[in-house]
Amino acid sequence: MQISYEELSYDGKWYNFKTKEIIEAPGEDGVFLKIRPRPASKSNVIYRNGEMVLSGEDSKKDFTYCLESWKGVTGSDDKALPCTDEVKGVLFDLSEDPQVKELAGFVVGIGRGVYTTKGDLEKN
Repeated sequence: MQISYEELSYDGKWYNFKTKEIIEAPGEDGVFLKIRPRPASKSNVIYRNGEMVLSGEDSKKDFTYCLESWKGVTGSDDKALPCTDEVKGVLFDLSEDPQVKELAGFVVGIGRGVYTTKGDLEKN
């Protein structure tokens, strides 16, 4: 068995939120997210009838942990929102904005390793 151990990393990667592609560094225009993987040891997975069930609380923890940084995310006053656990938690819990829901799903999906390529995202 050959394992690419040197490629494994807890470090986050920058993504262009619009294109859903990994980038080297955030640009000037657009929304960019730095997402790190969620270690398997931090997951609480429950199986019911052969299906994986994840609680909202676990999803929120994954979202706040995996979303390391962002650029281009602003409040209604056009000022940059800080990427703090408090702000991320409120967005996850209370926002009804479809873009925030898409952002949360994307972050959790990438962090959990559900989505690994742009093609994976397009299938779902």
